[in-house]
Amino acid sequence: MAWYAVAAAIRASEPPGPDRTFVIALMVLFGSLMAVTGLAVLTPFFVRPLGGLVGRVGTLVSGETGRLAHATVTRSPRRVAAAASSLTLGVALVASVALVTISVNGRFREAGREVMVAEHAITSTARTAEGAPAPVARDVVTKVAGAPGCPGRPS
Repeated sequence: MAWYAVAAAIRASEPPGPDRTFVIALMVLFGSLMAVTGLAVLTPFFVRPLGGLVGRVGTLVSGETGRLAHATVTRSPRRVAAAASSLTLGVALVASVALVTISVNGRFREAGREVMVAEHAITSTARTAEGAPAPVARDVVTKVAGAPGCPGRPS
């Protein structure tokens, strides 16, 4: 938790920039790694009490299935802890990849808005022999440049 507090303090005090972003990302990464590692190490200590509680609730809700689950947890808590740790790590991995993907998509969308200031763009759908987008035909560029309200000039 201390890593998150330090990251928040740095974020509030320093001016924006790539250095600050990198430091915060590094601190959040280390804090998350510490939290997941701590959870994986301490899971066996929490399995028996939580398994007993969940087992009792499961027995009330689903009868025999809940009783069997409660018996499994109390009989071999280490095996249940190993399965729970694996599941926790898998969910954490999927969540972190989703978070990075959403963040990157948002950043590219923002960068695209900064680069593209026009309301419309004219592009060619043709491709060159190498597969790259073909340039727009010169006569199209000339016509567009002559349109009212268009600041473009043929090159």
